[in-house]
Amino acid sequence: MSENAPETSTPETAEASPEQGGLLSQADVDRIVEERLSRERKKYANYRDVKAKADKFDELQAAQQTELERAVAKAREEGATQGRTEVLSTVGQRLVKAEFKAEAAGKVKDLDAVLEDLNLAKFLTEDGEPDSKAIKAAVARLASVAPAETTPPFNGGPRRTATTTDMNQLIRQSAGLG
Repeated sequence: MSENAPETSTPETAEASPEQGGLLSQADVDRIVEERLSRERKKYANYRDVKAKADKFDELQAAQQTELERAVAKAREEGATQGRTEVLSTVGQRLVKAEFKAEAAGKVKDLDAVLEDLNLAKFLTEDGEPDSKAIKAAVARLASVAPAETTPPFNGGPRRTATTTDMNQLIRQSAGLG
């Protein structure tokens, strides 16, 4: 055969591409996708086996630990849990205080003094978030007991009435001329 003869290919051996002027049939697309999926599945075919071996290794390693190593690991876990709890409590109480101030703005007299006496931890949910419903209820109770002043006190100082209505006379008095 001559070297210039065009090569013939079957759909099973070569893929037609839009650049070559050919279109793929649905069967070709399905076949290509299935091939790629099967290659990916082969990569992770032994995942469950590897996972089971890793779990067994962890169990064996835990069984081989000495009593001291187990106590140290347990203390680390407890310390991390306790630290996380303390941080959530501290930050949570700050959030509760801020939410109290926002809710009670203009409703409760001397809120800062009231907040000093409150146990803010009881207004936290289990996940460390402020309990909005409990805060609103507490603000409503506090507002009924110690409501804020509705009108601010205003003292404009002593008032004098003018003795004369003549502006010229008022200017002379202010200037000290008589």
